[in-house]
Amino acid sequence: MLTKIAKIFSVATHPYLTPIYLVLILLVTDSVFSLFPASVKLYLVWVMALYSLVLPVITRWALHFIGSNERYRIVQRYAEVTSLLASACCYMLCAITFMRSPALEMFHKVALAGFIATFLLLISLKWQRASAHLAALGTLTTFLIFLNIIGVESLMKYLLATILLSGCTASTHL
Repeated sequence: MLTKIAKIFSVATHPYLTPIYLVLILLVTDSVFSLFPASVKLYLVWVMALYSLVLPVITRWALHFIGSNERYRIVQRYAEVTSLLASACCYMLCAITFMRSPALEMFHKVALAGFIATFLLLISLKWQRASAHLAALGTLTTFLIFLNIIGVESLMKYLLATILLSGCTASTHL
């Protein structure tokens, strides 16, 4: 039973999903971003999903497919590094996409935060393998803390939920 709960937390807090959660929080709360038309909201969710979920999943699948070939066994050893590099590139492309409009500055910062967290994970691989799940949740929590401090809007209930979810995820990694 505990193993199933741990797997549910692992899937729900996957690093590919946390940026999408943050975009959804910004779009559905009573903030300036909730005033965007539905087509713009759909565009924002689609772009974030494309760069933080679809492209990294395709990359992981391609690495798994290439690594299963006998000639390319070396790829499996570098699969995590390659996956993190691909995710960092996707976040940077997402940040560049959002950079074109001043109204999307907050979403540009979300993508940059994802890039920085992924890059720091990549650097830390030299010494220790850190949890990408906890890094993504830590980035989400930090972003929500800063939004509460600067007064963009009151996101306290989402911040508390994220802290609780981070604790539950950390306990499943023990």
